[in-house]
Amino acid sequence: MIISFMGKGGTGKTSISVAYSLYLKEQGKDVALLSIDDQPTISYFGKNFPFSIYEYSYEKCAMEWKEKYGKDVYNIISSIFDVDESIIDHISYAPGIADEFIFSKILDIEKYHDIIVMDTAAMSSTFHLLRLQSEFYDHLNRDVKYIISIMDKLKIKDRKILDIIEEWKKLSRDVWKKIRESSIYLVTTDEDIPYQYTKNLEKQISRFEIYIRGTIINRYRGNYNGILQIPEFRENVLENIYEYFLSLNLKKGEMGKNILLL
Repeated sequence: MIISFMGKGGTGKTSISVAYSLYLKEQGKDVALLSIDDQPTISYFGKNFPFSIYEYSYEKCAMEWKEKYGKDVYNIISSIFDVDESIIDHISYAPGIADEFIFSKILDIEKYHDIIVMDTAAMSSTFHLLRLQSEFYDHLNRDVKYIISIMDKLKIKDRKILDIIEEWKKLSRDVWKKIRESSIYLVTTDEDIPYQYTKNLEKQISRFEIYIRGTIINRYRGNYNGILQIPEFRENVLENIYEYFLSLNLKKGEMGKNILLL
């Protein structure tokens, strides 16, 4: 099961993700925390957490993407266009590549854990790009006549181009399936600009038929309502948010303010 905390930077997503992972661990779950950020910050807490941590920067995603897919991509492109291997560096940093890669990592690691808590920024453009990639693979597959005309030339480790495209299509489908199966919560602070940003984001994401379970109001001051209102803590923020989750005091399987005790 995937539980994602998404929202504008600076709203406390990372603290909430870590605290909720500790909370799930308290319930006896095997938890993994997966984070993607330009500057990953979980390690800054300076604690040895009792759960697995997978922390990725966009640069690390690009490097692993090149290792996993770079050769196949280059062999296909270079058979059609006159390019050198530097093209792979450009593609690996293209918008949407890191986001699809991080979701594909979930497919690899979820078999080892009961629950994956995901801490990531949410932007509607990310979902646009992931959908665009999926449609692009469908287009490649439909353009059979052109592909067949170069199939004799395109052989990669005894796999033909249609096999590779089908593999990418399957990955893209699996990524979208995983996104739609996730329990996604948006996180905002109790201020006008972050709250309005989050409500607009919810509308944009919903266009992709992605269900948002609700908005969590962090640093609650009484201005806006959400499925959870986490008080404003000035000291020991992580510990206090963790205690807040424990204070829900739910029985197993119950819903408390739309948060499921797993």
